[in-house]
Amino acid sequence: MGLCILVFSQVDNLWAARIGLIAIGVCGGMFMVPINAALQEIGHKGIGSGGAVALQNFFENLAMLVAVGTYASATKLGAGPVSSIIAVGVLVLIATFVVSWHLPPDPMKK
Repeated sequence: MGLCILVFSQVDNLWAARIGLIAIGVCGGMFMVPINAALQEIGHKGIGSGGAVALQNFFENLAMLVAVGTYASATKLGAGPVSSIIAVGVLVLIATFVVSWHLPPDPMKK
C-alpha cells in the first residue's frame, strides 16, 4: 500500500488518480482483513474479540485525529500536497513493516 501511495504522489491526470486510489484501497483491504482476523483470534483468548475490535477502533480513530492535526500543521507551515503524500507513503511503508514484523507465527505452518 505504501508503494501505491508513493506512486500516487506522481499522478497528474484524473483517470490515473482514480486507478491509483482504487489500488490504494485494494492494497489496504488486503492488508487490514488478515490483521483484523488475527486480532480477533488473539483477542478472543484475552479480552474477547469484541473488546479487541473496540480497542482497535479507538486507536485507529485516535491515529486519524493525530494524522489530520499533523497534516493541518504541516500545511500551515507550507508543506505542499505532493511532499505530504510522499511522507504518508513512507510512513505507511515503515508502519507496515513494523506491524508485519510483530505478527505472531502462523500456527498452521509446519
